[in-house]
Amino acid sequence: DGKRKSVAWQVFGPSDGLSTADCVGASQPACCKAQDGRLWFATVNGVAVVNPNQLPFNRLPPPVVIEEVVLDEQPVVSSQKSDSRNPKAGGAATGDEGLAADHAPRTADPSPIANRESQILLVPPRTHRIEFRFTGLSLVAPEKVRFRYRLEPFDEDWVQAGARRAAHYTAVPPGRYEFRVTACNNDGVWNDLGTSLRLQVLPPWWKTWWFRALVVFGMCGAALGWHESRQRRLRRARAAQEAFARQLIASQESERQRIAGELHDGLGQDLLVIANQAQFGLGQSENPPATVVRLNDISATAKQALQQVRRISHNLRPSLLDELGFTKATAAMLEKAGQSGGLRVSVELDDVDGLLPAEFEINLFRIIQESLNNIIKHAGASEAKVTLTRTPARLRLEIVDNGRGFDPAQSAAPDRGGLGLRQMAERARILGGRLHLHAQPGQGTQLTVDVPLQRSGTRSEPRRSESRL
Repeated sequence: DGKRKSVAWQVFGPSDGLSTADCVGASQPACCKAQDGRLWFATVNGVAVVNPNQLPFNRLPPPVVIEEVVLDEQPVVSSQKSDSRNPKAGGAATGDEGLAADHAPRTADPSPIANRESQILLVPPRTHRIEFRFTGLSLVAPEKVRFRYRLEPFDEDWVQAGARRAAHYTAVPPGRYEFRVTACNNDGVWNDLGTSLRLQVLPPWWKTWWFRALVVFGMCGAALGWHESRQRRLRRARAAQEAFARQLIASQESERQRIAGELHDGLGQDLLVIANQAQFGLGQSENPPATVVRLNDISATAKQALQQVRRISHNLRPSLLDELGFTKATAAMLEKAGQSGGLRVSVELDDVDGLLPAEFEINLFRIIQESLNNIIKHAGASEAKVTLTRTPARLRLEIVDNGRGFDPAQSAAPDRGGLGLRQMAERARILGGRLHLHAQPGQGTQLTVDVPLQRSGTRSEPRRSESRL
């Protein structure tokens, strides 16, 4: 009815008094059940009668032992007797180290492997076939003892072996296992406890945890090495770019200084000579009126051109940095720029003289100068505020105007805009700082530069000069 996987059955043979196991099946009925319950079978040697109500019942379950384990056709020797007689024999280790496999032919005492919780059979790596040989003891009908076994957790359920006294496994993956085997006697009484043997299949070296850890660490090290190498290349490229930008700006400053000197010493002196000659000509009494007017025009034009040359020379090379120092030179430059551009400039400058190297002072001065020129030319602002504050760790420059503003993302961001803003951003990067630009259309512009100090200032308390130009 599908309610049970198997039914209890018995097989009778010559050991039970049956003269022959060959029954007659050519004619029917070959067997029948009498009214008293006895079963009659027709055999080639006559009738065999079985009375089920008078059959003897064996209630003693058979003890089960594991005789040996064979690893790739090499038997494992019992550890209890062979190791006690010869410590150097190829037996299994006991105690916490467990059992080891002996790959020599079995010549020691064939006593079965004992089942003790402290013993583990160690299966060497790359063992392809594992065979367990076991048996059960029954003095009534040993040929009728049936077995079942399982290798946990390799087998999901019991394997019914019948009268077979061996179990074979191939390609067992590395890990810990327990082989269990139970048996029943001729009357189906099972020894539920059975016996068991713990074993550990050792992995090859490329499957061990330490090798996998080495692989993981190696991959992580390779990834970190590649990342560090890439970072070094990027740092070298960035350093080369910064060195190139620094050299380019230094060459620009040198060229400005040369041009300023040539304008002052060459063109300026020529204009001065022209102005003096015109002035000398005006002193002649015999000059006609038209000549006097022309000489006055030449003198005025020469003096105006001379002033422009001096102003251009001063802008190309701010000599005030060397004469007055950074703080006063910056204040003077802001005053002149505000007066010439019709811009009201509020100035708050901490005394930062001596905090930065000379080339850094020029870069910071150029940032302020270029930013103020942009405000005068493009912002259409009426007011601007320049603040330079000093802390023990850094300098902070902030320039704010109330001009028309702009959209940094579309027009004049430091990384996308015009040459002036890009140069200011590059100068800030050379200083070791960063330029931040905040602007919105119709709401003015705020430019901020943070510069870290490489050395401490000469004064513990900064002084601040405040003026409104």
